[in-house]
Amino acid sequence: MNITISGIWIIALPLTLMVVDIVTGFLGALLHKNLDSSKMRAGYFKKIGEIIMLAMVMLLCVSIGLNKAVGIGTSLYLVITELMSIVENLNSLGVKVPKFLTDILHKADEEVKK
Repeated sequence: MNITISGIWIIALPLTLMVVDIVTGFLGALLHKNLDSSKMRAGYFKKIGEIIMLAMVMLLCVSIGLNKAVGIGTSLYLVITELMSIVENLNSLGVKVPKFLTDILHKADEEVKK
């Protein structure tokens, strides 16, 4: 797998969504006055683990020629997971997310888990 400008989205999109998830989660915690450093720390460790997983898969794709679909699938899994979390955070902030969007995300989540 060749990581080029055209393929950088495979890495950049999940990482960007992780940042958006952290920000929206933090804003929700501020709004509801339930900031909890242990929850935040656990969330950050999970994010770091996901970044390590993505980096490991991308490294294997580049170094030993692991099928590109594995890298794309890993990225897609992380994108869907982050989008679902962002939607939950937006709901907690009072943002009404259209039902069709949440339905699409849940369906995509089920498909990726298969």
